[in-house]
Amino acid sequence: MRRLLAVGCAAVLECSSAVAEEIHVSHFGQVMLSVPWIIALEQDLFRKNGVDVTDVITSQGGGTTLRNMLAGGIPFADAAIGATVTGFAAGLPIKMIGATAANAADNDWVVLADSRVKSLRDVVGGKFGTTTPGGLTRVYGEMMLRHYGIDPSQVTQVPLGVGAAVAALNSGAVDTAYMYEPLQSKFGGKYRAIARVSDVLPHVISNVLVASHDFIDKQPNKLRAIMLAHEKAVDFVYAHPKEAA
Repeated sequence: MRRLLAVGCAAVLECSSAVAEEIHVSHFGQVMLSVPWIIALEQDLFRKNGVDVTDVITSQGGGTTLRNMLAGGIPFADAAIGATVTGFAAGLPIKMIGATAANAADNDWVVLADSRVKSLRDVVGGKFGTTTPGGLTRVYGEMMLRHYGIDPSQVTQVPLGVGAAVAALNSGAVDTAYMYEPLQSKFGGKYRAIARVSDVLPHVISNVLVASHDFIDKQPNKLRAIMLAHEKAVDFVYAHPKEAA
């Protein structure tokens, strides 16, 4: 019995000391760019390609994603390019090593279906739901305002997370707010798009893969394994879109 107890305790200690490896993804589970990472987890593609990633840590934006990445877990992330460039310029020890999206086709500014607001010009003097300064959606929003002849100072920009943007729109706290897929498809006809980023920027890199200098230099095989798992997951999306959805 003493031997069995000793073996059992050793097994428990061994399991508790094993640290699950995690990567960082902005708005994980809220936006379509999450899909390949979800597939990689569910199909065990990380382990099959040589790295034991067991979870994803989410955040409400690229800047937070990068800070989390450098603070703990695997120093690898899928983050918005705006925050990544800002972080790089501020001296963060990171490099962009790939891209995860070549357009912003699912990023619209919407209103309630029965709203009086028909275009962005109707929001002048009103409240414009967006993200924090430096966030990619904030950049998109200001570019679209200028595209339609509106100075960003002519609206009150209200920084909101993905879920909070929808809630603010429903309550009337903002006149328009950004919305991504899959929320647009989920809510159907409840909302109406008044401006689409893809109309202004038909081709743009929105999210990038990021790694720390140390990770690139000291653990290249682990980095390659993560990249390969993501590549295979993306291939699966194209080959089996209905199953991926």
